[in-house]
Amino acid sequence: MRLPAFVIAVLAFAGCARQAGSPATVRLAVLPFENLSGDASLDWMENAGAGVLASQLTASKAVSPVRVAAIRDAYSLKASQVLHAWYQRAGAGAEIHFQREDLASHRLDDPRVIAVNPEDPAGGLEQMARLIAPDAAASPTRDAAAIREWGLAQTARTREESAAAFERAAAADPDFAQAYLGWAQLLLSGGDREGAQRVLASAAGRQKLAPQSDRARVDLILAELRGDAGARRKALSQVVAASPADLAAARTLGELEQSARRFPEAIALFRRVLEADPADSAARNSLGYALAFAGDLHQAAEELGRYRKQPGQEANALDSLGEVHFYHGRFADAEKFFLECHKANPAFLGGASLRKAALARWMTGDSAGADRLFQQHLEARGKARDPRREMQTAEWEFLQGKRKQAMARLRAMSEGTGDIAAVAGAQLTFWLLETGQKEAARLAAAGAIKNAQAPPIKGIALVARILTEPEVDPGTFFRGGQGQDLVEGAAAIVAGEFAKALPIYKKLYERTPPGADGLARTLYAWCLLQTGQRAEAAKLVQLYPIPASGGDDSVGFSIYPRFLGVRAAALGDEAARKRVAAAQGDSPSVFVEPK
Repeated sequence: MRLPAFVIAVLAFAGCARQAGSPATVRLAVLPFENLSGDASLDWMENAGAGVLASQLTASKAVSPVRVAAIRDAYSLKASQVLHAWYQRAGAGAEIHFQREDLASHRLDDPRVIAVNPEDPAGGLEQMARLIAPDAAASPTRDAAAIREWGLAQTARTREESAAAFERAAAADPDFAQAYLGWAQLLLSGGDREGAQRVLASAAGRQKLAPQSDRARVDLILAELRGDAGARRKALSQVVAASPADLAAARTLGELEQSARRFPEAIALFRRVLEADPADSAARNSLGYALAFAGDLHQAAEELGRYRKQPGQEANALDSLGEVHFYHGRFADAEKFFLECHKANPAFLGGASLRKAALARWMTGDSAGADRLFQQHLEARGKARDPRREMQTAEWEFLQGKRKQAMARLRAMSEGTGDIAAVAGAQLTFWLLETGQKEAARLAAAGAIKNAQAPPIKGIALVARILTEPEVDPGTFFRGGQGQDLVEGAAAIVAGEFAKALPIYKKLYERTPPGADGLARTLYAWCLLQTGQRAEAAKLVQLYPIPASGGDDSVGFSIYPRFLGVRAAALGDEAARKRVAAAQGDSPSVFVEPK
């Protein structure tokens, strides 16, 4: 006669009490169960028990489980508690003992114990989960063979043995989602994307695949492998719905919603994370940006002020405050925050704060004051004529209307060799086209092609070449994707074919996160303006592009004269028109805005 499925013997229950100000959600690190039975045939329970338990706890609103191999992993994953569990023989069955440890105080709650039948472990593990979280879900499978094979797969000595065990687990219970997830992750770790897709597609075809949280994860990984952004968002939404305490999933979905400019949804998700864990600094910073993008600068500043008070976040919070004020055209405030950021940490983002403060001052119309700040930035970077310093200096000279001087600087850099020379040549090409020097632009592009070595730099050089040689088909080098869109859009603008460029830049704008949309938004608005859609263009230039921090191949300030030109034409902004005139300087642009 088989033993009963489970017998509960609760010795004591004294959960770790929530302290004032601590997160509402417990992030519980689940260690492998320790086999103290002396019976090696029960080794499979080490990972199977931990895995089934964690799967059940994902349904809880109060406990967010994360599986770890060792306590050090619990600290790195910022768990608040860790679950210690061990099992031993008890007559013909087994007992699982477990207790939780608070990782801040190292206080242990009283141990608890359940009796479990290794031949039918689901019921016992279910009861264990509900002692930890009363709202835990049922076991992801009732099939003992599926649980056992899944456990064996995680302790197998070879990849082949592990894959075979995952396959047996799926065969024992074809609706056991964890079997497919483990199998697919094994294949992915070995580089077999096609095999992983086949396994996950098989799982996705099961109507009763369980539990819902794991089914959603199957759909999520499958969408990521297929590159389907819409399906990824839908699956992540299902993960968040099925795993209410999974704050990482909610934060990720919030970032996706923000990138898609669904700001109310993003704000709600970030607030949900912060309600569960007020110390989540990433969610606090993201909430500040989401509020700013939604138009609420006041609340954005309040949230970022709270973010500033969190340990170790002052410099980043000040930079964020500077960016959201810049975004809303509050340039004097933006400058103040960027300068405070530099004072708090001069090395923050490679010393970008003074440079962004200089741009904020320039946007107010004070070119001389802006130049003084930029010179401070150069002094802070040191006297060496390093390539990034030279690129940023050329960029600044171009913005200040010293265009001939800026182009001469890049020309000197482009006469070198390697990727730095290629980047300088490509940027020089764009500026020469901007000022109507087509033949010189063609020569600069040829030099960029010759010097480029790394694949990304070769891509930049190819863009320069295509823009100077209209007969070259962009599809020859860029086959589909964002690369081809960028090249075809830029080529259409250079040729004056704004109606052709319009849908390209509309798509690029919609795909670009609002914090990095300066180029796409400006060119999309320009195309709208040039095709007679002034009202639509005006909507896009109400708020200003956030300044890029600048990298080795980034010359990000060059977009501002174009943006201001579109703003002047679309909104009748005279201050913007004056800044455009100042930037034109000694080499006016050949691309003229319509009256």
